[in-house]
Amino acid sequence: MFRIFISHAGADTAIARRLSDDLRNTGHDVTVDLYNLKIGDNVIDFMNAALLAHLIIILYSQHTKHTVWQKLEVDAAIWQEAQTKACKVVLLRLDKTEVPPLLGTKVYADFDDNTYFDVLQRLLNELLSEDTDSVLFNRALAVNTQNPFWRVRAEYFADSFPGLLAEAFSPPEAAKMGILEEMRPCFLAGSRGTGKTMLLMSLRARTLASRPRATKTIQQLFGFYLRLERGAFCNAGITAANDGDFAMIDPILLRQLAETFSQELHLSLIESLLSELHFFVQSKRLSLSAADESALVAALHARMHGPSVSPPQTVGTFLNHCGELHRQLSDFIRRRFIYLESSITAPLTTLDTSVLSWFVATAKRFFPELSESQFTLLLDEYENLFPYQQIVANNLVKFGPPSFSVKIARKLGTHQTSRTTTGQELQEIHDYNLIPLIYSVENPNEFKQYLRLLESIVSNLLRSQGRKEASLSDMLPVDESPEVDLDELQREIMVLLRLSPTEFADLPERTKAERVTYYREAAIYRLIYRRKGTRAEKRYCGPQQLAFISSGVIRWFQEILGMSYHLEFELTESPLQVMLSPANQTRAVHIVANHNLSALDSNVETYGEELRYFLLDIGDCLRHKLLCHPSEPEGGRISISNPEQLKADKFRHLEELLRVGRREGVFQTITGRPGMRPKHGEPQPVEFNIARIYAPALQFSPRLRWKTSVICSELRGLLDSERRQTSKSRLMRKMARAPEDNEQGNMFTEEADDDASL
Repeated sequence: MFRIFISHAGADTAIARRLSDDLRNTGHDVTVDLYNLKIGDNVIDFMNAALLAHLIIILYSQHTKHTVWQKLEVDAAIWQEAQTKACKVVLLRLDKTEVPPLLGTKVYADFDDNTYFDVLQRLLNELLSEDTDSVLFNRALAVNTQNPFWRVRAEYFADSFPGLLAEAFSPPEAAKMGILEEMRPCFLAGSRGTGKTMLLMSLRARTLASRPRATKTIQQLFGFYLRLERGAFCNAGITAANDGDFAMIDPILLRQLAETFSQELHLSLIESLLSELHFFVQSKRLSLSAADESALVAALHARMHGPSVSPPQTVGTFLNHCGELHRQLSDFIRRRFIYLESSITAPLTTLDTSVLSWFVATAKRFFPELSESQFTLLLDEYENLFPYQQIVANNLVKFGPPSFSVKIARKLGTHQTSRTTTGQELQEIHDYNLIPLIYSVENPNEFKQYLRLLESIVSNLLRSQGRKEASLSDMLPVDESPEVDLDELQREIMVLLRLSPTEFADLPERTKAERVTYYREAAIYRLIYRRKGTRAEKRYCGPQQLAFISSGVIRWFQEILGMSYHLEFELTESPLQVMLSPANQTRAVHIVANHNLSALDSNVETYGEELRYFLLDIGDCLRHKLLCHPSEPEGGRISISNPEQLKADKFRHLEELLRVGRREGVFQTITGRPGMRPKHGEPQPVEFNIARIYAPALQFSPRLRWKTSVICSELRGLLDSERRQTSKSRLMRKMARAPEDNEQGNMFTEEADDDASL
């Protein structure tokens, strides 16, 4: 996706709109000056933002020389291209009007009804067809490449599972891992890429037994894994998005839904446990005679169905029987809840937590080696379930111990009900522990833990791929050379300190050093992004910086390494000992940032495109604050000063967008005030910090040192297509003012929000 700005005279609006629509339809982000400008917009702010584009198209005609604004745009575009080298300016001539000599080299084509499609195709093929960052990203981390860092997902270990996963896995710090291996149930909470699935799959019995130097691991913990799904209920048409929607479902129907899903879930759990046991028998790590196998399967069949004349005799035939039961359950759900057949009966009525507990106890009798083992259910993607399905999973947490333990992974920002089918609510601490998997890179202790984890992950990955192990500091060298001119840096620091050269020189040396340290990084960001333009690349290299920019999310760090490796060795043979140059580390950070931003459209259902544009708008505001705020430029901490308003009807869409952003890791939150803690679930966040991985793409500082206060109506304005540009311009001006200026009064109030004049 390229950002394109089309400059034109008012009389040429029709062809400008036509070109804009066609370019948008090919996936590009297009701004047309008068077409996108709304009443009340600040024209200068609008032009400055719009001209930060990859391609600026000037539609030149006889009307151009009579328009003040287009001539200003043309002058600014030429300066932008000459000074920043970050954009390309082309001129499409709409008639035979003579072009000034300065623009002669910019003439790309004559553009009219006869040549329209040919020129459009040339633009797409010649100027808008270079490999995008997402293309580079997908090439670098393609499956089964020689890149040792391509396995960024737990599922990618499946082809060599379980040995490779066991060899490559690196556990988190002892405190988290210790809690995870205890009997008490746990919820693992994290956004996309934080290693939830990897952690669960690492506790699977076959993985534990395959760990290097494993001894009697499975005799201590025997885990069996299941990815939670809605099952046949995905076609039932009954969704109930949250607890409040339970009231909309008939109580009898709700009990039927929960009971039927309970059959389906427990059947899947029995299959998972039996398959895990069968794996160990087949690999001769556990022994089970043919007679004992027949007795175990018959006992399980009898517990589920009662006495039978011809029960299954082997694990294989019993698993086939389970597959048939799934088919029958699916048929029942379809006929009962879709076609509303009242006479049909459920194929099973006896599967519940007590049956699973019985099966665990029976397995311990048939396998004496496991008599002291802690059997552990490993349930992934809890957020997939409807609330009336979650209450069934909650029963396992509430009533499973001491027969078995339960570990459940879920995404942050997703709904979690505390209900159970018995009416007893699930309570944190009393019933389960919550383990957050995102590391705060601003907390020194957590950052150290995160670096140790990354060191272990990289070491294990290199070793598992037959590469020579190397420390992060050896593999990721740092470029110590200055990024900006030191005299310019000092002048910029003086601007931030609001001191004249004389006043700055008169400061005591210790005070001067402290203040230079305080603003040094902010000044560097300002100089880089002000001077170099849209495609400026702030340097990111070395373990500390890469870990910091990865926002405490393991996958993003690994993606940066994988991209760096590809850039370093795409055209050469990789040595056994990997070393990645600072230049390629920097380029990789920017490619990964741009890819993750553009991928929101395809990765996030329903809200992806809107979330990306919302992020771009907030990013523009924060970039403006970085460049213009007199004293607090690094303000990526978005603090909502009236979070209680998010529950109001007019802000429900904003609340949902922020929730989805939190779930997908776009926003990382600090929990809310004690008064905002709801009865169930997590506290209402008041700060939505943009994940640092997006900072290079949006061009603001990832350090988030100062808070940027907003109110709900200001953010909602960015979601309104009619008021988006106006709202963004106002928000940019507000963010660039000093705190004492903002105390004079907000640009918005909740009352003004509904004023048609806005």
